[in-house]
Amino acid sequence: MYPACVSAIMDDPGIGLIAMSRDTPVGVAQREIEQSMKIAEAAVRVKKETDKAVCLFSNFSRDFDPEVARYLRENQVPYLQGTAGTSHAIHRQLKNTQHSGENGWKNLRNHRLQQKRRSAAGTAL
Repeated sequence: MYPACVSAIMDDPGIGLIAMSRDTPVGVAQREIEQSMKIAEAAVRVKKETDKAVCLFSNFSRDFDPEVARYLRENQVPYLQGTAGTSHAIHRQLKNTQHSGENGWKNLRNHRLQQKRRSAAGTAL
């Protein structure tokens, strides 16, 4: 059902960003991983078939299942962790897009890496 919904909104010219939520932390049941892969595949399809920005995000601020994370990384679909961090990234990128006139935004991956570095630096203190 999730992929069908994505297909329905993918063609809407009024939508420039598709942010897909899926919580699949490390250690979940295999059927959850399979469902997450279907959603990840739908995100990759959007990326390949449109010029819309697309990302997956988790409401959890911990690691995502490695199989799904690897698939997203290989297909250059950003995966954001944590509701607050995701909201901040989307808000910031929308502001940047408005000021620059760019269509969509491709820097979510960089934001995620910066977020991870800050987190690691805070842990090291």
